[in-house]
Amino acid sequence: MIREIMGDVFFGIDVIAGFPAETDECFEECYKFLAERIRPAYIHVFPYSVRKDTPAALMPQIQDCIKTKRAHRLMELCETLYADYVNRFKGTTQKVLFESSQKGGMMYGYTGNYIKVERPYNRSLIGQIVDVVLP
Repeated sequence: MIREIMGDVFFGIDVIAGFPAETDECFEECYKFLAERIRPAYIHVFPYSVRKDTPAALMPQIQDCIKTKRAHRLMELCETLYADYVNRFKGTTQKVLFESSQKGGMMYGYTGNYIKVERPYNRSLIGQIVDVVLP
């Protein structure tokens, strides 16, 4: 519905991997839902960690190795989804706000839809919004 109303906007989703009592089937259903239906531009992945004195701390816990494996699968999915999102904007002109940071002679900025852009450092562009054709 968001895309129907607002178009191809950037949105991300936070996902906890390995929440207590999460079955393999539940994880696969979540993964498939993200990969095939929602397709967010970004997934912020958190492996579940026990918080003392919470109801979830009393639930059956998932082994750390399983949480780690699930978190890695979600992070790989995130990389794919973000690359797909960025590729949809290749060749388009976007407004980019450049930051003041410099790394290795390069500066970085973000489009309004949160695509990271790199270009050679130019002090005069700091804090400026510049039209850039995305490579």
